Amino acid sequence: MARLIQARLSHAWEIFGASAFAWSRPLLVTALAASMMLAGCGSGTERATKAVARFDAAYAKRSYWVARLEINRALRLEDDVPEYWNRLGRVELALGHYLNAYTAYKNALMLDPRNIEAVQSVAELSFSGGSQDDALKYADQILATQPRNLRMLIVKGSVALDRKQHDEAREIARKMLAIDPTNEAATILLARVDYALGEQDKAIALLEDSLKSQGDTIPRLVALLDMYRARDDFAPIEATYQRLFRLRPDDADIALEYARNMYEYKRGDLAAPVLSRMLRAKADDPRIEQRVVDLWTSMGDVIDIDQLRGLATSAGPELRVTLGRLAIEQRRFADAIEIVSPIVGAGPVNPANVEARVVQAGALAGLGQLGRAKPLIDDILTFDRSNPNALLVRVRIKLAERKLDEALEDAQAIVAKTPQDSGGRIMLARVYAARGDPAMAETHYARALTEISGAFDALQAYVAWLQATGKGDRALDVVRMFTRQNVDMTAGWALRGRLCAAARDANCLQSVIVGLTRLRGTDKLRRDLQAELDKLPKPPPMAVTLTPDQGADDFAPAGTAVPPPPGGTR
Repeated sequence: MARLIQARLSHAWEIFGASAFAWSRPLLVTALAASMMLAGCGSGTERATKAVARFDAAYAKRSYWVARLEINRALRLEDDVPEYWNRLGRVELALGHYLNAYTAYKNALMLDPRNIEAVQSVAELSFSGGSQDDALKYADQILATQPRNLRMLIVKGSVALDRKQHDEAREIARKMLAIDPTNEAATILLARVDYALGEQDKAIALLEDSLKSQGDTIPRLVALLDMYRARDDFAPIEATYQRLFRLRPDDADIALEYARNMYEYKRGDLAAPVLSRMLRAKADDPRIEQRVVDLWTSMGDVIDIDQLRGLATSAGPELRVTLGRLAIEQRRFADAIEIVSPIVGAGPVNPANVEARVVQAGALAGLGQLGRAKPLIDDILTFDRSNPNALLVRVRIKLAERKLDEALEDAQAIVAKTPQDSGGRIMLARVYAARGDPAMAETHYARALTEISGAFDALQAYVAWLQATGKGDRALDVVRMFTRQNVDMTAGWALRGRLCAAARDANCLQSVIVGLTRLRGTDKLRRDLQAELDKLPKPPPMAVTLTPDQGADDFAPAGTAVPPPPGGTR
């Protein structure tokens, strides 16, 4: 736009410049206004150029947030320069903002459809985002003129592998290695093709050999780790993580994923020191502590409180509170009190100690010391009358005292304030059960599952209630429904497998084994379930071909009726 205005004004000045002082006053004002417009546009271009220079300097220093700020400043001044959009795409990629990067590069393509950097990046980002057709379209656009372009060849090869076109994927990988025998992406692609075809040892050997000859790299080690995890082979998994740590000792993502894997293998003794070291190194980043909290919460009773005692001594308040809650869930009430005692403090309740005091009160209630728990909860609710965690503790106290009307009022308040909190829904169902109203109890258990995505704690509570009330034959239908809605949750499939084994239902066990095949790191669970299945009489042939998210009824012999879960249709 600035260039267009400048050209038009220059032309006007050539025509009328000689007689400028003969113009009338209105014309003079108009000319001055146009000149000011020109000056503004010119200074805008200059400011954009300076912002781009600052971007380049910040990007070179890996100050990506500063770089992002500067290139956005340039784009606000001039948004019709494709290279500016490319720069924005680069920094968004560096920050891990892949959707933003895709948008930036698409803007560059709108301005310049032949922009090579933008075409290649959109191809790669399209593949990462699951848009395989777009990925192929843009990759082919580059390969039409650059048939040896390795970046676009790996896009085509990866799409072929995803589509199970193994011969094509292998051919592309070999073509890439013919161009560059040391190409890492081609080696990984070839190994993944071998692994997909069942040649696991060959695939792993290929990666290990390339690591020996070319040295450890993150992409090859991650690919190797995926293969070891799929085989459920603990020793090489742990060894591969140690190699990753040597390359990236301060990488929080690697540390957290390592801890998750160790917990899954019941090796929390290995996870605890890694988390402790990471928390010390990242003490100035509160987001890291929250990620550890989220990890512990998701792992539930897998967490061994004893293994984390050392970590608790140097942990921040939020970590201590989370550990205290985990201890309560594991019915280790005295441990919960000990963990939070350093942050409970003296004096009145305040924002810094309120959640620690809730844990303390909950643990005292768990120990049966209601006389000590009640005044603590009263103080907390005087400070924050709608604190849902405190209300949960008060509901437990009221239930123990058989003050069921008061318990119901509190439970209803929790659900009204935090409708997506499964703990409140579970407690409300328990209050109704205590009041002798099983229909309402079941209604709220079922609502927790249908209205809160992935509420595994509600599933466990519902199943336990069904079994305790002589309705255990319906528990399997409830769990089957849950796994259909949460096909990626291993814990749901594991519970379904336990119920299938308890019912000695071969078809049901087979359905769980198939459902688990799509989930990484479930080899051991599948082997255990297969061992249970092998103890049972061979089931009748399956009537249909299945996808992993289908339920046990899909595996039943033709003509077998499966009752719907309570409350209506599936």
